[in-house]
Amino acid sequence: MKYIILCMISLPVLALVYGDKMTGRVLKAYDENYLVLNRGLEDGIFKGEHVKITNEQGYVSRAICIKPRMLISHCKVYRVVNPELLSLDNEYTISSIKQSQIPNDLKFLKDIDYSNRYNDFTDKDVNKALRAQNERIVNFDLVNDFKRENLAPRDSATKTQALLDKNFNQEKLDDDLKELRVKLFASPLSFQKQGGQYSQDLGIEVANNGIKYDFYVGYFSRKNKIANQYIDTSITQETSSFQAGFELKDFSDDTSAISFVKIKSQEFDGIKTPMNSSKIGPIGAKYYLTQKDDFKSFFSYTPFFEKTRLDSVLKNETIEKNLIRHRLVLNVKKALTKSVDLNFNADLQPELTFNELSTFIDLGLDLKMTKNLSLSYTLNFISNSLIEDNYQLENTDLINTINFNYSFVL
Repeated sequence: MKYIILCMISLPVLALVYGDKMTGRVLKAYDENYLVLNRGLEDGIFKGEHVKITNEQGYVSRAICIKPRMLISHCKVYRVVNPELLSLDNEYTISSIKQSQIPNDLKFLKDIDYSNRYNDFTDKDVNKALRAQNERIVNFDLVNDFKRENLAPRDSATKTQALLDKNFNQEKLDDDLKELRVKLFASPLSFQKQGGQYSQDLGIEVANNGIKYDFYVGYFSRKNKIANQYIDTSITQETSSFQAGFELKDFSDDTSAISFVKIKSQEFDGIKTPMNSSKIGPIGAKYYLTQKDDFKSFFSYTPFFEKTRLDSVLKNETIEKNLIRHRLVLNVKKALTKSVDLNFNADLQPELTFNELSTFIDLGLDLKMTKNLSLSYTLNFISNSLIEDNYQLENTDLINTINFNYSFVL
């Protein structure tokens, strides 16, 4: 018997994985929207766990675990959309959601020591509380006047209206746009007096990190000039691109809605390759595979329109192409240490009928040097059949880039 008990104690308790669901009840409520759930460590709820609370009537609230015990967990409830649905006598579905969606002003809850607070309700009180619930006639028993935080429209009569209410909310949009982050980046710059040679990569990006809405806008410029001083000739190459994107998070249970725009132009010694290229993806889907603090990954699919104009050396004319393409992206980010991240991004863009494929694969390392300053290395692999078809050059390329990045919050 002793060995059986030891084996049971030694079994690991696994934390919730994003998307895991379980049923649960509210056992007790405190002021300032703190409550006790009848789920704890043995169910995979650890300190800092981020969950969504719903029932058959709709979305209720979100909660952050501040103090887990073996059978119960004390949680801070926030974003209470439908406070009338919270009752000591209801059964709820508790779903694990992404840690990244915890608002910045509530992240401090994960670091506070609550060991000396909320000790009047422990594992021993669970059975007593559940018996009391079962004996009562189920009535509308709103627990301790939960506040209707971040007010959102109530559930409507139709599923379509409920979907619109969930995803298009002006107050949530205003909250998500309050904090914008600006990133400036440049690769080592080089200027040479003789021959006027130079090399420079510069860029800027403005983005937010919202709970419901994410967007980014960026501009990148690369210029190179190589001179042959003996025969007084030089070759120049210039590339510029503008890109923007938008994400509507959790449009459905595990999927976000996304869109993007990218405009690029490139010139190599007077030959425009392409003169301009516009890509517009009005709507796509992004599915988060994992969303842990140290390991994040997603897969996305977006159909898009592409319009390209280029100077064809082989055909000696300007060619214009209008295509519809698929865009499939796999992105993985792994924290190797507290200051070093490994990034992988595979971006495949086949033509509608899969007759032609453009491939962009990036592998990079990010080193965080200070709060605002970081150093990044990226290896870009590019494959584009347009290069071979119109310039009789190899259709693949490798680009190594080292960037110094400086970011700050507006």
